[in-house]
Amino acid sequence: MGNASGKEGQPKYPDIAEKLYSAVANGDIDSMKELISSGANPNMCLQQGYTSLILASGLGHIEIVNYLLSLESERQHTNSRSSTSQHQGQWNFGQRVKVNACMYNGCTALIVACEVGHIDVVRMLLKNGARVNQAQNNHRTALMQASQNGHIEMVQMLLESGAMVNAVDDVGMTSLHMACQYGHNEIARLLLCSGTDVNSCNMTVEHP
Repeated sequence: MGNASGKEGQPKYPDIAEKLYSAVANGDIDSMKELISSGANPNMCLQQGYTSLILASGLGHIEIVNYLLSLESERQHTNSRSSTSQHQGQWNFGQRVKVNACMYNGCTALIVACEVGHIDVVRMLLKNGARVNQAQNNHRTALMQASQNGHIEMVQMLLESGAMVNAVDDVGMTSLHMACQYGHNEIARLLLCSGTDVNSCNMTVEHP
């Protein structure tokens, strides 16, 4: 991420980054494909530290997410090189979209999708190597975000994918703390059945 940007939150290639950000944000897959075919690197840092995959995942643009995750095989069947090959934002043959890339706060595509509740995106990310226990800078995980926001089917999926039920954030909160705090009783029961520590205390010495 650091190599693709200048000042924090500012893309190194503003014209390309702005066009790519706009295409992804608006769900305009055709414009996005055209930019990538012209050499724009989908792994480059966009506005606010997003990558194309993180942005699409947070907005639930499943078609774009699917395309980005399948880019390597498509590019391997392309015989022409981009006319923009001299800039460092170039998308080269054999590269893959970085499914575990993160923003400046450590947020990944999986964490963003879990926070918002795009379960089809989460399923696709997990199938393509998203690390289920990768945490943000504050040590919050995808399971914590799903638990806090009441996405019970997503919580189940994450647990089946190996999510650490007793992980704690930087103030000692667990997924169970978050489910209880926000009144998601069914998620709390699910976490308890999955082995969460009911006696875990956060930094204010509160039990879930």
